[in-house]
Amino acid sequence: MSLNWSVTNIPSYAENFPDLVTPDGNQWNAVTHALLMAMMIVGPLEEKNYEEFAERLDIYQYYIGALLSKAGTDGKGEEVFITRQQIKQHIGITVNVSPITKSAFEKNIIRIMREDIRRRVRWEHKQADAAKEEGIKC
Repeated sequence: MSLNWSVTNIPSYAENFPDLVTPDGNQWNAVTHALLMAMMIVGPLEEKNYEEFAERLDIYQYYIGALLSKAGTDGKGEEVFITRQQIKQHIGITVNVSPITKSAFEKNIIRIMREDIRRRVRWEHKQADAAKEEGIKC
């Protein structure tokens, strides 16, 4: 199923979140794009659930990492977290994502954490096995 969405109901959207103009054409604003992708995990954003949405996004970004980044002066990327003000400015966005209960969201976050921990443990075991083969003490 495709993700369908609209920003037509967001007051002053174009002023607050202008498109990025590139030689290849316009690209959607990065904050809007990141919020749309996050909505598949945290649920849709509405005025009535703004606080819950912001809290869920904070939890998600805390564990997964910032949804945005920018190039740093040292050539390394710098994490950029979506702010509550940016979230508030997106109230009115419509998206075909079903509401997600608090229980379902928490279950999803735990699943993501569990998968991440399993990946890390497998990687650590592979590193330890490779070190043993090289005769390096761990």
